Amino acid sequence: MAYKVSYKVVSEQGEQLKAVARDMDNYVTELSGIVSRLGNDELLQSVRNDLNKFRQQLEEEKTVLNLAGQVIVDAMQSYTSVEKKCVAKVDKAKAHNRDFYKRPVSIASAGGAVTGAVAGARG
Repeated sequence: MAYKVSYKVVSEQGEQLKAVARDMDNYVTELSGIVSRLGNDELLQSVRNDLNKFRQQLEEEKTVLNLAGQVIVDAMQSYTSVEKKCVAKVDKAKAHNRDFYKRPVSIASAGGAVTGAVAGARG
């Protein structure tokens, strides 16, 4: 089953990933502070080692999330710029948009013309 997703929603999700990466950076800073406050006590060496390993994991995950968010945002910006260019080309190419002298032209709908012809035939 196919789902339609707005590119704006995807772009917002990319920004959210980048925000999560910024939050993780704050957690890494907090962990570094905690490790430095533990001191050099031999009893807490394993705790320091575990916290340092956890901090390294958070840094790696932060980098991945930030990169993923940036890729998503960049892809959506590229998509929207291409879409806008294509829409502009189509708008310029519309036959009913301008006449030979580049003057704006408005065309009555075919439905209105048919309705008028039917009303004239009945009357």
